[in-house]
Amino acid sequence: MNQQNNLEVNAPSSNENPIKPGTFQSILPILDDLLGILYTQATSEGGNKAQAGESVAAKAKELATTLENMKLASMELPGGNLSINEIRKLSEKLDEEAEKRMLVKNFLFPISIHFN
Repeated sequence: MNQQNNLEVNAPSSNENPIKPGTFQSILPILDDLLGILYTQATSEGGNKAQAGESVAAKAKELATTLENMKLASMELPGGNLSINEIRKLSEKLDEEAEKRMLVKNFLFPISIHFN
């Protein structure tokens, strides 16, 4: 049985917006803050280690929450439930179909004349 034909992508209805604004955002600012806190903690000779630890924990939790929310949102996108392997198979199938269409087009319209 050919599994390529069993791939199914659920498209959202026309009135449904799968992506809310701000759902996907850069995690670089959070990472920058987290690394800054860690760097400050590593290079300072004194300071309040408990407070620094709380800051690191808070930023790490913020990063984890942000990533989890983006992961969940991506699963809601059409095709978001597909594995990498399924996406590759679907892409190959679409490439095959595009090639077939190009061959049919070239067969039906072998000479293309352009007027300027």
